[in-house]
Amino acid sequence: MKARAKMISVLISMLFLLTACSFKEAIELRKMLTNTNVESCDYSNDSKTVHFIGMVHMGQEQFYKNVKEEIEKYKQEGYVLFYEWIDFEVADDLTLRKTKKIVGLIPSEEGYQTLVSKLDIDGVVAQDNSMFLGLVNKNDFKIDLEAIDVIWHYEQQYGEIELSEDELSSPIDYEITGAKPDEQAMSIILDVRNEYLARQVQDAGYNKILVLYGKAHKSGFFEELKKLDANWKLDN
Repeated sequence: MKARAKMISVLISMLFLLTACSFKEAIELRKMLTNTNVESCDYSNDSKTVHFIGMVHMGQEQFYKNVKEEIEKYKQEGYVLFYEWIDFEVADDLTLRKTKKIVGLIPSEEGYQTLVSKLDIDGVVAQDNSMFLGLVNKNDFKIDLEAIDVIWHYEQQYGEIELSEDELSSPIDYEITGAKPDEQAMSIILDVRNEYLARQVQDAGYNKILVLYGKAHKSGFFEELKKLDANWKLDN
């Protein structure tokens, strides 16, 4: 489990920043970016069913088309959609600068577009949530932290993020700084959001929920669900 979690963390870091990596890691990254198959699973307890679709923020255009088809199928069966997105486009300046300090870039739509432009892999595009919303009905809910919440949780656990004069005054752009997200940043990006998502699912007034979240959240989200209710189980 720890080895798998470490690999997922490495892949996420590479997806965020495209920093130098080993040959084996490069192969894994390329495999992820050329994949078109949707990876999904089902969880249930005594009252609810959750269909989890594992997302990536950059992938093949056909992959996202396949995700859209799967969402339509489940929406037609009465599921509501819970999707992830930390909206950095509306974050304040200080939050953006602190995010870039600990993550390596601002992971916004424009940030991912910049990463895509640096790839030499045919068919890769950035995730566009708009293509998944309003399918069949309007029962779509953004279930995620806000950018300022990410920074708040980080500073509560690890102390204030200190910015140099240059980091405070330099123009904010979406270029990669060259540093991977550290383990502390990843603990917020993954663990805190898994806990938040699980609580929202547990407390929701819906019994059929479609969760559209990053692949790396799959196991942690399930673990958090079981902490809230031991009856949660993996159905497939």
